[in-house]
Amino acid sequence: MSFKCPKCGELIEGVHIRSTGRYDSSKRIIELLSPRNDGLRKLLKKLHKAISRSIPSDSDKMSFLKFLERIDGVEDDKITWGVNLYLSKEFRYEGKGYNYLAGIIDRHNLDRDKLKAYERLRYGSPPPITKVKEKDDEV
Repeated sequence: MSFKCPKCGELIEGVHIRSTGRYDSSKRIIELLSPRNDGLRKLLKKLHKAISRSIPSDSDKMSFLKFLERIDGVEDDKITWGVNLYLSKEFRYEGKGYNYLAGIIDRHNLDRDKLKAYERLRYGSPPPITKVKEKDDEV
């Protein structure tokens, strides 16, 4: 079995070579960001800039692309909540990158309804609004 070298074009006999080729991740990143709302897109760009400055292993586009593909089916408000939590707690300075953030978002996506129910049990619900009837003073 012969293979063609992706760089020089020479035929190589009897060797299994995996073609690496160049993959344009920017195009796929744009495809994944385009259905999101403007505020979330800006927040995700801010996130990528912050993580790429703090964590060298997550500073490439492929890590960002894998993160975007992992959170592809999640609603915008849940992603916003997770990213804001990640940025406010400054987990990036502890070396926790895209995988940690994706875990936060995944857990929040799965547990949000149950957390709301427990929060209602813990804090209760606001009292109902009632109208107070005033008594007429009879003199």
